[in-house]
Amino acid sequence: MSLDWHYPRPDLAIDYLEEFSRRGARALTIFAERGLGKTAFLQRDLTPQAVQRGRLPVYVDVWAVRTDPAAGISGQLKAAAQRLQRKDPSKREITAFNVNVLGVGAGLTSVHRAEQGEPTNELSRINFWSDRLAALAGEKSILLMLDEVQELAIHSDGASVAAALRASMQRNYGRFEPVFTGSQRDKLLQMFAVSKAPLFEFGDDINFPPLCRGFSTFVCDRVKQEAGVDLDSNQLHTAFTALGSKPGSLISLVRSMLRGGIYDLTVALAETLTREREEHERTLSLAQLSPLDRVVLAAVAHGLPLYSKATLELYASQLGVEKVTLKPVQGAITRLREERLVYQAGRGAYRINNSVLADWLLENAAELLLIPAASATTA
Repeated sequence: MSLDWHYPRPDLAIDYLEEFSRRGARALTIFAERGLGKTAFLQRDLTPQAVQRGRLPVYVDVWAVRTDPAAGISGQLKAAAQRLQRKDPSKREITAFNVNVLGVGAGLTSVHRAEQGEPTNELSRINFWSDRLAALAGEKSILLMLDEVQELAIHSDGASVAAALRASMQRNYGRFEPVFTGSQRDKLLQMFAVSKAPLFEFGDDINFPPLCRGFSTFVCDRVKQEAGVDLDSNQLHTAFTALGSKPGSLISLVRSMLRGGIYDLTVALAETLTREREEHERTLSLAQLSPLDRVVLAAVAHGLPLYSKATLELYASQLGVEKVTLKPVQGAITRLREERLVYQAGRGAYRINNSVLADWLLENAAELLLIPAASATTA
């Protein structure tokens, strides 16, 4: 039997469910950077706890259907309804070989046979299958988990899809318990905190706590089980923290140790961080950042006031030009947001979208021709 690296968090799952059952939440919005374990939590903690408490869980990976979210979401709602009807949702007509919607695998695009009364418009299908699912669920509440929902803020039809979802939830008030998750904070804010957005103030913003020392101890126990080796849990937790508290990164490190039969955490961590640095370099290279983009990115990493007179002068000094004005800096921020390197944390305030990348930028600013760390104290 293969090792199971999933660290159960049943208490957190129960607490989230009680947001609906005890605290009267209409919907939950959960932010966590990629790699912090939210998808595994939804599928392996929240889902089974929901089943135990008489709910019907429905999971939709919005990122997987991002090219056509209306079709993808309506398709998943239909599949859930068909399972309740004891119909096989896998019986479909294959229409094209193309990586597109429904997440059917192997690059197949498929179309389910339409049922009587089913509309052809995908937005209307969201409403149709939400209503059908609510009717079929009987007394059960439907825990609808929409993972990486920020993709709706990016897609041209995303606002219409969000509006259709909200209309469906409101029409079936009390039947659905929506959980929206995302890994881009500014896109989530765009969906839930902007007054004109369809999901404005629709979900309570809930904290997703990072894994703590208990996870490091859990990993030590798994290594002991597999290889009979006692790792230092304090050392392992230090490595976990250095990797941004991302469970996948630590598990990858430990698996490489198990493959090589070498259990020196210092060496393993150094190798892992080297690989991550190379990945960050590739990320910045692929983004093809301009010199101004790079100095603005460094300013974000250092927490500098991006538009202050002193910082504008700092940009000019670093670029070797006489003056940098406000408009090009705003353009640089727009490009950095489009490249998903930064997110908007508040009015005029931005943060690096990845905590490990932020640390790396602070450490490597000089090598990247960015402002050195000392500039943060002199600007």
